[in-house]
Amino acid sequence: MNVRLKGNILRIELPMRDPKISGSGKTVILASTGGQIDTGIEYKGQDIILNANAYIRNSETAKSKGKHSRRKQEKSEDWTPDE
Repeated sequence: MNVRLKGNILRIELPMRDPKISGSGKTVILASTGGQIDTGIEYKGQDIILNANAYIRNSETAKSKGKHSRRKQEKSEDWTPDE
């Protein structure tokens, strides 16, 4: 995992992993921090703590096939990940 603060942008890179069904069985986890982690980055003198998950619905348990209520985030085209 890689986390960087550049100006007012917090960049988070999580490696994809083998899909794993969540504890509830409702989702399939594709990437995760595995809980809260200290990023080692400070903001206004306080540590930034991160908790992130990337997942898809488990098609085996999905009750609704309608659109998800949260809006999709568009990819930012003004930056590229640092190598």
